[in-house]
Amino acid sequence: MEEAWQQVDPERRRLLADTVVRMTISHIVAPSRNPAAAAEDIAAVAVCIAGVGGGF
Repeated sequence: MEEAWQQVDPERRRLLADTVVRMTISHIVAPSRNPAAAAEDIAAVAVCIAGVGGGF
């Protein structure tokens, strides 16, 4: 992650990694949407946290 997102502040990368892992586990344990939709949601949140791309 550090190599791929060098422009992202280290604290944001830590928050991003923690959030993505926790959201992924949550969707595995208690799915609320189909896997593709959940993956899109997680990716959108990741982009917002990282502050890159268009976000929502």
